[in-house]
Amino acid sequence: MEYTMTPPPEPQAATTPAAAPFVAYAGFWRRVAASILDGIVGAGVAGILFLLILISSGGLSASRQGNAPAAFASIMLLYVVFVFGGWLYCTLMESSKYQGTIGKLALSQRVTDLEGKRITFGRANARFFARFLSSMTCGIGYIMAAFTQKKQTLHDMVAGTLVLSQQSSVPPSVAQNAFQS
Repeated sequence: MEYTMTPPPEPQAATTPAAAPFVAYAGFWRRVAASILDGIVGAGVAGILFLLILISSGGLSASRQGNAPAAFASIMLLYVVFVFGGWLYCTLMESSKYQGTIGKLALSQRVTDLEGKRITFGRANARFFARFLSSMTCGIGYIMAAFTQKKQTLHDMVAGTLVLSQQSSVPPSVAQNAFQS
């Protein structure tokens, strides 16, 4: 009997599946904290605007003199300025190079599209107005961020946006342009 030695097969290079990229989505409580900070900033600005509008339009003297229509007009002007200002603040800041409001920036959060890129002014508008849907569901649209895989609220899903935490673990392929100044 003759034995021949055949060399063992060459070991194949170990092919391990590439690890799924880790994306650091901003969680529910961090988003709540950012909203609280934005509320504080908004309340400060609104308070100053309230005083300026009342003083400049004569609303204070009108209310003291019993001129209800003038006082009402001053309050309505304040309301319009407040709503318009809030819309501009959120929409311009989230579509800007900063990609977030002051509250989000303070907590290292950025609003991006689903590919991690900066959102357009139109998408920021859609996100802002879709917040009314989140509110009309008795706040459930906001609470969804605690339970969805990508930590998205209802208005994020409608607008096709994400809120990411700025961390070194966010891969460039997912958060491309998300954290550039």
